[in-house]
Amino acid sequence: MDDQNERDASFKVSDRRKFNEGGDLRPDADQAPPEETATIQGGREQARPEATPPATLSMLVLSLATNASLSLGDVPTEDGKVHLDLPGAKYMIDLLLVLQEKTRGNQTPDEERLLRDVLTQLQLRFVDVSQKQRPK
Repeated sequence: MDDQNERDASFKVSDRRKFNEGGDLRPDADQAPPEETATIQGGREQARPEATPPATLSMLVLSLATNASLSLGDVPTEDGKVHLDLPGAKYMIDLLLVLQEKTRGNQTPDEERLLRDVLTQLQLRFVDVSQKQRPK
């Protein structure tokens, strides 16, 4: 096999467009399995599953809040154990406070409400857990 034939045989082109040339929906468009899309990060192309939620302020807030909840012992880890890390929880709450301050005026009303509500719940939970941990 020559070089040209080897290059041609090394990849397959699949038409994943939902519409045909006439603009009509292709019959197999709804049956296609979710494909991976590529993202460029640091000059390198990396595969990202299409099911991954978009990177938004709300997702960042929820991610930090989940970490804080883990540190407060509210969510068991993968091995089923509850982990209490008050300094770690405080750090996550502080990060959320910095995020709230630095993004003030650039948040949608939903983002602003989410951030405020998450911070209020985490701060109250932190105080509750902290008081229970104090020696009497």
